[in-house]
Amino acid sequence: MAETKYCINCGAEIDKKAEIRPKYGVKVMKTPHGRSLPNRPKNQDTSLILSLLIPGLGQIYNEEFEKGILIILGILSTIFILPQLLFYFSLIPFSIIYSLIPFLQIVIYIIIWLLAIYDAYNTAKNTNK
Repeated sequence: MAETKYCINCGAEIDKKAEIRPKYGVKVMKTPHGRSLPNRPKNQDTSLILSLLIPGLGQIYNEEFEKGILIILGILSTIFILPQLLFYFSLIPFSIIYSLIPFLQIVIYIIIWLLAIYDAYNTAKNTNK
């Protein structure tokens, strides 16, 4: 006999290996704790707005916690660690580095920010499929 589990939303008995809940047609996700959870729909616009405000926040909203934290750490390291690395490992004169740092920080910040927005929006959109 096949092993079964119970849906945490409706209590229906479903096959333990089921990937889609038959009653709703919603994909069943596994949490790190081994509990089955439905793939909750995410609002694309909310995800987009959160990423516009703070890069990485849209990923956290989409329940991609590791990715969101990595994006936030990437932004913080661009702001605080990049200047120290450029000063420490540089063979370029101090005056040139000093004038380049704000430009590099802005460029890297914008790249990370745009990628975070794109990823958060598409992840929310694909979660709803």
